[in-house]
Amino acid sequence: TTLFRSGDGCSSTCQLETVGLACGNGNTEGAEVCDDNNLINGDACNVTCNLNNNVTNLVQDTFNWGGFNGITSDQDDVWVGGKGAIYRMPLGTDPGNDCPWVSSACTVSLVAGIENQTTLFGDGDGTAARMGAIESMATDGNTIWFTDNNHVLRSMSTTAPFTVTTIAGDQTECGTVDGASGTSRITGARGVSYYNGLVYLVDHCEGTLRSYDPSSTVMTTLVGGPRLSGAPTCGGSCNEPATGTEGFGTAAEFVSPRYTASDNSGNLFIIEIGRASCRE
Repeated sequence: TTLFRSGDGCSSTCQLETVGLACGNGNTEGAEVCDDNNLINGDACNVTCNLNNNVTNLVQDTFNWGGFNGITSDQDDVWVGGKGAIYRMPLGTDPGNDCPWVSSACTVSLVAGIENQTTLFGDGDGTAARMGAIESMATDGNTIWFTDNNHVLRSMSTTAPFTVTTIAGDQTECGTVDGASGTSRITGARGVSYYNGLVYLVDHCEGTLRSYDPSSTVMTTLVGGPRLSGAPTCGGSCNEPATGTEGFGTAAEFVSPRYTASDNSGNLFIIEIGRASCRE
């Protein structure tokens, strides 16, 4: 006999139940997705412990970073990219006292670059590094990869001295050229993501999807093909097509690809702002 009953963790309609557990006790249990030891909305976990319709302002714009486009996180920190600088917000593990559960405990520190300085370029440690406006970021917990409107892919260590290094492309020379660091070229690097040992990015001007292997330092074009012949002048016209083309590898064509994301099954998703589409 098959019994369909409630009260044992699975309801009679096969929905998760919270049995003998209480939202607000400080322990994330059963079907809860958070529990911050209280029943108050607006403090990173709502009164039903499921985060529904709950948006919390963790930090104010006290750093004069002029807005930001890049953000990534690992199990210990949130990393934010602003205009010419990268910031760090440590995360805690105590729901009663730590960020992000307690917004007053969320503190931000500048770890690399200079606030609102986007005209200089240079590798270096921490605030000695110079970068443009951060546009996309990804991390594996040890290294952050980012693009900063300088036709390059760059990295930063997540521990002091927060060393910034240009690992692919050249600040003054654009194009679609594969190869190891020092020889590869990028025109409009955007949309960095990380999955299974590889860094992915799109070139919004050349219309390509590319990968970077940190172990070999090799940049490879995976999808799409260069639309700009030779070594174009950086900052020139992208000469984009009106519509994209479906296909395999270099037979496919993007229109202003801008963002990438991956899932745990190895699928990569690309957002094209040129035709408001998501492609897989």
